[in-house]
Amino acid sequence: MAAVTVASLIADAQTLSDIGLSSFISPAEWLTLVNDAYRALWSTVIGANPDFRVSNQTVTITNTATPQAALPADYMDTRAVIRDYGSQSEEILEREQFRDARQTNKRSYRLDGVNLVIEPYQMSIGVYTHRYNPDAPVLAAPDSTDVELGRFSEFLKLHIAIKARIKDESPSESLMDLLWGQPGRKRGAVDDVREWAAGKRSADPDKPEDVRPRRNRGWPSRWPA
Repeated sequence: MAAVTVASLIADAQTLSDIGLSSFISPAEWLTLVNDAYRALWSTVIGANPDFRVSNQTVTITNTATPQAALPADYMDTRAVIRDYGSQSEEILEREQFRDARQTNKRSYRLDGVNLVIEPYQMSIGVYTHRYNPDAPVLAAPDSTDVELGRFSEFLKLHIAIKARIKDESPSESLMDLLWGQPGRKRGAVDDVREWAAGKRSADPDKPEDVRPRRNRGWPSRWPA
């Protein structure tokens, strides 16, 4: 595994697309295309394996009048919200809709605009760990890709080249086939990404998550107060 530099991605994409620096696409626009491709690759990997990259946000609620916290600036999607993470009273909250969340005596969370809200508000005081998928980092000219994602430089180069040819109003169908393939007929670079992500770090299939309350699983000593 090796990271791939932004400069090499641009150079190889220019070769694939037959569009060089002498064209009307500026260096800043090439960098935009790189980041478009990187976000697409990042989203594809996390779509197949949501645990690829997970960050933690500590949320402390001290007042039931404000049972919420702003989502992180790099927020993409929520994996879990946990009260008293790592303690004997640990509680994994379920996500509920507004009406259901406010009419029950069971703690839950919901997303309200740019805020994470703990419900019902009467039970919200506490310390929570918000585990979430972060957005793809924004790459600048001297930067390199994530080391693990560097293996999929072909996906990135094809994505950049396609966008460049579209901007140049040039045909891009052959490159599209190489990137996305043709379902049931031809593999594309995206298929390698999805297969790797789905089986990442384990050759064993994923087990369905047991979402039953802990008191039904023989752990009464860990059921939250």
